[in-house]
Amino acid sequence: MEDLVVESTFGQDRARRRALIIGQQYLVYPMSPRKKKHRGRRGVIESFDDDFMPHFALVRFDDTNRLGKVDISDLMPAKPHHET
Repeated sequence: MEDLVVESTFGQDRARRRALIIGQQYLVYPMSPRKKKHRGRRGVIESFDDDFMPHFALVRFDDTNRLGKVDISDLMPAKPHHET
């Protein structure tokens, strides 16, 4: 499995640092309140757009089972949820 360590910042004092791993589930949650696309959706990373310095991840969303292109700085690890 390929993993990637990402550090993203928004403004001056907010920062996120996490490892992104292909095949794991993530939640799309941008730090900027203006970014609305895919906000709150959950999905699995399929691949990255570049091997050296990727900017986007291809994510297969759980709700529609479709692929979407998401900025890697907008991804947060998803907590496991149980379907009833």
